[in-house]
Amino acid sequence: MLKIMTCGSVDDGKSTLLGRILYETNNVYVDNKDTLDSMTEMFGTQENELEYAFLLDGLIDEREQGITIDIAFKYFKIEENDAMFIDSPGHIEFTRNMANAATFANVALLMIDVQNGLTAQTEKHLEIVHSFNNIKKIIVCINKIDSIDYKEERVESVIKELNNLCAEKKYNIDNIIPISGLKGDNIFSISKNYNKYNGSSLYDILKSYDQLAENLPLFDSTFLPVYFSSKRQSDSRYFATKTVNGNLDKNSAIKNITTNEESKIKNIYHNLSNVDSVKVNQNIMIELENEISVSKGDVFSTFEVEHTKLTNAINVNAIWINKNPFLNKKRFLIKFPTQKSYGFFSKTNKKDIQINDFFSGTLELEKK
Repeated sequence: MLKIMTCGSVDDGKSTLLGRILYETNNVYVDNKDTLDSMTEMFGTQENELEYAFLLDGLIDEREQGITIDIAFKYFKIEENDAMFIDSPGHIEFTRNMANAATFANVALLMIDVQNGLTAQTEKHLEIVHSFNNIKKIIVCINKIDSIDYKEERVESVIKELNNLCAEKKYNIDNIIPISGLKGDNIFSISKNYNKYNGSSLYDILKSYDQLAENLPLFDSTFLPVYFSSKRQSDSRYFATKTVNGNLDKNSAIKNITTNEESKIKNIYHNLSNVDSVKVNQNIMIELENEISVSKGDVFSTFEVEHTKLTNAINVNAIWINKNPFLNKKRFLIKFPTQKSYGFFSKTNKKDIQINDFFSGTLELEKK
């Protein structure tokens, strides 16, 4: 699935752009269109123009304030392919919501208001989208070119400023497109009002991405974290797990690397069926040939691999989202997909870490 997140400063036109794309590609239900008409009449600010942003801004507070507060997920189709928009907030107070949105995406769509140019938030958002390996493509839209009467000098000035920043920070951007979310320039077809741009429309670029493979690494050993167990009366236990980084076959020998106990897989259940094998990244239930000690949070491995070790110290990259200053050695509750542990940062690469700052450090846990 193509998962496209939007980011940018307040009122850069993110929700309007995505709402227009959904509306003009008929990815909107009839009742949503009726609601859009009534919401535009109640809260609209653009004379004689539909407020496409209301298709994304789901909260009444957002409609009244004209900003995006929460993350909005919208599923739709690009031609025959599944896609999802992740509309994230632009206000500095909600940067953590935007960072959260980045964890879901494989495409980042960064908006810049041509009137304002690059802002501190623009730099922060560029830093965030370049910090997540799951984001494979980055598109920058220079929006609201209609508001400056399509003056090429202003647009080129913003593009030059952006290129200079990217060169300095060693950022890579795949496409830079001057657009108007309100008027539709360069979104579905090339604008007749702005002649300087000679690339493809935004929609054609998104179509060209088709599906972005996550390129999950496949290993000889498959790791299976245990989410929970279930047991029927006078029957063996079943373990809910997931093939994290490899395929899995029935009768595979496995080891609980938490307890070092071994067994074999007797049955694999996927989509309510007993199957002989499953591919990587599948949610499954497994049944073992013999009873071994297994608890929620344990991890199975199909082979004993020399480089697989349990540890209570890991190097991490993090973003601080609390209003209070960061404190080294403070005790935190660290949550993992299948378990949690208390821990603290013993080392960081920065001394004065404030809200929305990225940093790296050594996280030490109280248990392996």
